[in-house]
Parts: sequence; C-alpha cells; structure tokens
Amino acid sequence: MLYNKFSLKITRAALQYRAARDALSAVDPTGDWTARYRVLRDSNISGPGCDDRDAPSEGRYELSWIWLVAHADGQVMDKTTPNSQEFSESMHLKWAQTQARAEWWKEEEQLILEEMRHVISFLWFKSPWWWSQVRCRGNVSAAIISGLQAYAKKQAIISEHLAAHFARMWLPFVHSQGISPKWAKFYATKVVAEEVEVNEASDTDSDSEVD
Repeated sequence: MLYNKFSLKITRAALQYRAARDALSAVDPTGDWTARYRVLRDSNISGPGCDDRDAPSEGRYELSWIWLVAHADGQVMDKTTPNSQEFSESMHLKWAQTQARAEWWKEEEQLILEEMRHVISFLWFKSPWWWSQVRCRGNVSAAIISGLQAYAKKQAIISEHLAAHFARMWLPFVHSQGISPKWAKFYATKVVAEEVEVNEASDTDSDSEVD
C-alpha cells in the first residue's frame, strides 16, 4: 500500500536522523546545534493521514517541534507545496493542517507578545500622566486640591507598580522560551530602576524609625 510505503520512508528517515544526531553528540555534546536538532521521540513523528480521535482539540494540540525547526536561512518549515505523485489526498490534508497550525501558533505568539508590551507600556505611560495631573486643578478649595493631589499620586504609584509587577512576571518567562523582543530589555531596565527606588525608600523609612 502507498501508506505503508510512506511509513517505511518515515521510519528510515527517523533512524538516519537519530544516527546522525548520536554522531554529532559524540563529537560536540553541548554545541549550539542541540537547540535545533533535538532528541527525536516516536511521539514527535506524526504520520500523514493520522487522525487520532483521542488527541487534544485543535486549541490544545501541542505541535511537534519537527515542524518548527528553522532552516539555515532562518525560515521556519518548507513553504513549497508538496507535489509528489506518491502523496495521497489524506497526506496533502495532513500537510496542510500542520502548516496552518504552525502559522496559527506563530501568529498567536506574536499577538500575546504585543498584548504584553501594550499592557506594560500603557501602565508606564499612565504613571507620569497621573503625576502631571497633580496640579491641574486650581479653581477649587485647598481641601479639594489636597484630596485630588493625593488621588493622582496614588494612581501614579499604582500604575508604576503594576507595570513593574507585570514585567517581573512576564519577561522571565518570555526569555526562558528563547524569545527576546526589543521592548523587553527597555522595560527590564525600568523594573530594576523601580526596585532600586523602592529599596532606597525602605532604607530611608528604616533610618527615620531608628532616629
């Protein structure tokens, strides 16, 4: 059968890959190549036309890393359409589904990163904006001005602390996934500066209590 013939090719390719990786590992076990050429497990190999009814839904499906390995030119996956006469309709369908799923996850990753950046950026923008509102009202009583100023200062501090909190929570995870967006370094620096200010303020308060 055509499917059995294709499955045999997959098995041979997997054996060749594992043998080549073992050879590389013997020569350079901790080289940069290990990030690209990972250990190939049977669970990573998805045969064309497979349709596991017990598999996770599309939204929870974990894409095999073999479909996401970058080529030497940095491109992810082969963009050419399979045109071999040996491919059956089910094989074409499996290829198209995997291609679409990889593109969808790539788009989701970019959207999540942009949402992270937008939240942190907005909060850090809002903090100085609140500080600028401290002295905007001059046609009310002193008591009301005092209350408005206290509220504006409180909101400014809350915005700044929230921005720092989200940056501390998200950026380490982003970096752990090997992702380094340009904006991450900028906000990581601001988090460090914010922590220094907090520590200095705490030291000042402690000194005051001692005195």
